[in-house]
Amino acid sequence: MAINSLSASSNGLSGLVSGLDTESMVDALLAGTQSKIDKQNQKKTQLEYKQTMYREIAAKIKSFQTKFFSYSNPDTNLISSALYNSMSATTTSSAYKVTASTSAQGGSFTVSKVTTAKAQKETSAVNATGKLSGTVSAQKLAALQANLESDANALKITVGDNEVAVKLSSLAGKSNSEVEQVLNQAFQAKGVGATAVFLNGKITVSATDSSAAVSVSGNSTALSAVGGTGKKGTGAIELTPTQNQVLPSIDVTVDGVKKSISFNPLTATDADTLAQQLQTNIADAFGGGIMVTATSGKIEFGFDTSTSSNTTRQITLTGGADVMSAIGIQSGISNKLSLTTAISSNNFKTPVVGDLQKFSINGVEFSISADRSLTSVMNEINNSSAGVKVTYSALTDRFSIEAKSTGENANGFTIEQTQGNLMTAMFGAAGSGNVIGKELKKETAGLTAQIADIDAFSYKGGTVNLTINGTQKSLKIDAVTATGAEGAAAFVESLNAAIAKELGVAEGEESPVSFTLTGSSVSLSAMGEYADKVSITDNSLEAIGYTTKPSQSTTLAQLGITEGVSFTLGSGANTQTVTATADMTLEQLTTAINNANKAATGNASAADVATFEPGSAFIKIAGVEIPMTFTDASGKLFGQTTGQIGVTDATALQVVTTGSNAKATINGVEIERATNNFTVDGVSFTLTADSTDTSTVTVSQDTEKVYNALVSFVEDYNTLVNSMNELLDADANYKSYLPLTSAQKEEMSDREIELWEKKSKEGLLRNDSTLTTIMGNLRNTLYTKPEGGNIALYDLGITTSYFGTKDNLSISSKEDLKSKIAENMTDVQKLFTDSEKGLATMLDSAITKATSNSAANLGTLVQMAGSNSADTTSTIYKQIKSIKTTLSKLEDTYESEYDRYWAKFNAMEQIISNMNQQSSWITSQFG
Repeated sequence: MAINSLSASSNGLSGLVSGLDTESMVDALLAGTQSKIDKQNQKKTQLEYKQTMYREIAAKIKSFQTKFFSYSNPDTNLISSALYNSMSATTTSSAYKVTASTSAQGGSFTVSKVTTAKAQKETSAVNATGKLSGTVSAQKLAALQANLESDANALKITVGDNEVAVKLSSLAGKSNSEVEQVLNQAFQAKGVGATAVFLNGKITVSATDSSAAVSVSGNSTALSAVGGTGKKGTGAIELTPTQNQVLPSIDVTVDGVKKSISFNPLTATDADTLAQQLQTNIADAFGGGIMVTATSGKIEFGFDTSTSSNTTRQITLTGGADVMSAIGIQSGISNKLSLTTAISSNNFKTPVVGDLQKFSINGVEFSISADRSLTSVMNEINNSSAGVKVTYSALTDRFSIEAKSTGENANGFTIEQTQGNLMTAMFGAAGSGNVIGKELKKETAGLTAQIADIDAFSYKGGTVNLTINGTQKSLKIDAVTATGAEGAAAFVESLNAAIAKELGVAEGEESPVSFTLTGSSVSLSAMGEYADKVSITDNSLEAIGYTTKPSQSTTLAQLGITEGVSFTLGSGANTQTVTATADMTLEQLTTAINNANKAATGNASAADVATFEPGSAFIKIAGVEIPMTFTDASGKLFGQTTGQIGVTDATALQVVTTGSNAKATINGVEIERATNNFTVDGVSFTLTADSTDTSTVTVSQDTEKVYNALVSFVEDYNTLVNSMNELLDADANYKSYLPLTSAQKEEMSDREIELWEKKSKEGLLRNDSTLTTIMGNLRNTLYTKPEGGNIALYDLGITTSYFGTKDNLSISSKEDLKSKIAENMTDVQKLFTDSEKGLATMLDSAITKATSNSAANLGTLVQMAGSNSADTTSTIYKQIKSIKTTLSKLEDTYESEYDRYWAKFNAMEQIISNMNQQSSWITSQFG
C-alpha cells in the first residue's frame, strides 16, 4: 500500500486558524513508521529481483538441456546413441539425391539406368473456348439506326426564339467540315440568322444578331456529338465536334489494352458490311492480326492464325445491351475462358447446359452450381480425394488433368457425368447425363385469368406486386369480409382503387390500368402509355387465377418465348428436328422431342427423354443416347441460347504423360517403385531426372554431425556459464542503490529510474551459494572419464581455463577434433552416453537437480525461487509472504497514527478558533 498518498487527504483544515503547516508536521511525526515501511518494501523488491534472476537462469539452463540432451533435437542430442551412429551418403550423379539412415552399411555401390516415376497427365484434344461469334440481327441494327434518326434524339440549337433540330443521322460518321456544312444547311432551311464555322478543332455558332441568346440542348447522346453538356452564350457559342461518339460502339480489349470501336448502322445493315466496318476500325486502333469476318449472317472475331503467336492472344468484347444484342454476342465474352467468371457465363465451345452439374472423377462425386467460378470448381476437385489436379492453360486454351501420385496408371482417369455437361465442355468427355432446365415462369401481362372456384373465394389481406413501366409496385390490399362472387368483386374493386392511387389518377377519372371481373373471369387492361407495360411478377394474384407458375398446358408464348426454339436429335440420315412454335404447349413440346428421339434411334418403344416437371417448373432431359443439340434465342429453357445434351462428337482426352514407375539398377539389380522416393538398405533415394550414366554412391559414418554437435555444445555451454559468472562476479552495487520508494520515483525521470533499478539489481547473486554449487557440478562433470572408457573430454582437445575466460571450454584445434572423432567414434560415444558416467548423462542429471519442476523432486533453483506465478512453496515466496505480513501491520500502525495526529491538530485548531471568537466578543463589549 502506498502510504505517502494518505498525507494529501487529511481529516482537518491544515493550519487554517493557527497558521501552522500541519500537514508537514504530521508527515514528520510519521517519518519513523514510514521509514520502516520503506525498508520492508525495499527488502521485498530485492527478493522479487532475485526471484526473477533465479528463474531466468533456470530457463537458460533448461533451454541448454533441451538442445543437447533431448530426443526432440536429434542433430544435437549428445545423450542419444543415434547421433554417433549417423551415416552419410554421397553420389557422383546429379540425377538423384541420397541420404543414409543409421541402418545403412558403410561402403559404396553403383547405380545406373535411372528412370524417374511419372504422373499420368492428359489434356483435352480440342480448345475449350468457343468462337467469338454471334448472329447479327438486322431488326436490331435497324433499331440502332432508328435511334440516330429519331426526333427525340436530335441535337437542338436555339438562336434567339428560333430552334433548329439536327438529327443525329445527319451527323453520324461526318467529318468536322461536313458537320459545319450540315449545321449551316439546317440554319438556312429554317431561316435562322446564324452561321457555323469550323476552325482549330472547334465549331463556332454565331448569331447574326450579336445580342441574341445562343444555346445547345438535347439528350446525352445528342450532346456528345458537340462536346458534352449543354452550352449557352450571347451572340455565339463554341462546340467541340465529336461526331463518332454518336455512333454505336463496342469496347474491344486486346491483350489487356481496351479501345472503343464504333460502326455506322446507317450503312451497316447486315453482317457483311458490319464486319467490314469493324475490321477497318479495329485495324486502325490495334494494327493487324485481328480478324472480323461474316458468314451466313454471323459475325466472328478472332486472330490471324497464320502467325503462330496469335494463337496465344486474347480478345474480349463488351458493350451496351442494345449494341451487343444487335451483333448477337454476350457482353464480356472472350476467346479465352475466365477463371473468375461463372461457368454459365463462360464462352465454352460446348455451352454448359443446366443450373446444376453432377459428375464423378475416379469415383469421387461432385455437385456444382453453374453460378460457381471455374477457379472454385477446380479447387474443389484438386482438394478432393479424387487424387487429381485440374488446370487450364490460356496459352493453349485447354484443360489438363494430372494424377497427384506417380506410377503406372493403366486405366487413366475415370470421368462420368450424371447431370449436365461440364465435363464435356472442359475435357470432351462423353456421357449421357441429364439436364434440368431453368425454372420457368409465365409472363402474365395482358392475360385473362380464371378464378378456380368463385363460390369459395376469400381474401385475408396482403400485398399485390405489379410491374408497371419496368418498376415493381407493391400494393397493400386490406382483407375482404365478403366471400364468394361478392368477395371477388370487392377484392377487384379494392385492387383497382390501389392502382389508381399509385398512378395518381384523379377521383372520377378512368384509370389506364385496371382489372375487370366478368363471372369468374378476370382480365387485365392497360391503355395509353401503359399498354403492354404492365405485368404480374409473382403469385400474389393467385386468388383471382393469375399465377406465374406454368402447367403442362402453358404455351411457350406465355413463357415469353415466341420463336427461336429447336431441337436436333441424331445424325446423318436419321437426324430429326423439332421446331417449336409460340402456341405450342409444354406438353406438346416434350412429346415432340420424345417422338423425334424414337425416330432418330429407330426404337419406337424408347423411353421418354424429355419431361416437364410441374412441381418445380422446369424441363428435364435425361437418358439421351444420341447426339442432341438445341437452340433457344431467349435462353429461358436451359439458361443457354445453344447447347449440346447427351453424347456428342466429343474427342477423348489426349495423353501428355503416361504414368510410369521409377526404375534404377543398383549393383546390377533392377528395382522398380511407384514413386521417386524410396529406400534401399538404409539409403533413401530421391530421383530427379532420367539418366543412362553409371554413378557411385558412397556411404560412410557421419562424423560431421557429431563434430557440429560438439562445437555447438562448447559455444552454448560457454554462453551459459558466462551468464552465470556475470551474476556471481558482479559488484555489489545493490547495497548503494536500494530500490526506490514511491516518493523517490516521483522526483526522478523515467530514464533515471531505469538506470537506478539496473544498479539496484547488480550483485544480488554475487557469490551465491546455489549458483556456485550448480557451476561446480557442471565443471566437475566435464573432467569425468567413464569407467572402462579410453578418453576424456580433454583427450579431444576440449579443455577449460581460468585465464580470461573463467570456466569456458575451448577447442585447441577444430581439425584435430574432427580427426579424433572419426578415429575414436566408439570411445566418443561412450564418453557422452555411458549410462552412469557419460558426460551427457551426468550433465543432464545435474541440470535436472537444479531445474526440475517435479513436485516429488524439486530442483534447487525451483526450491529457491519457484517456477511460475502459482508458486507457494519456494524459499523466496515464503520470505516475501513474511515481509507482506510485517508490511500489513506497519501500514495499520501508520493509518492509526495518522488519524490520531490529525485528530489532535484538528482539536487544537478548534480550541484556537473558539478562543478567537471569545476574544472578539469581549472586545466588542468594551466598544
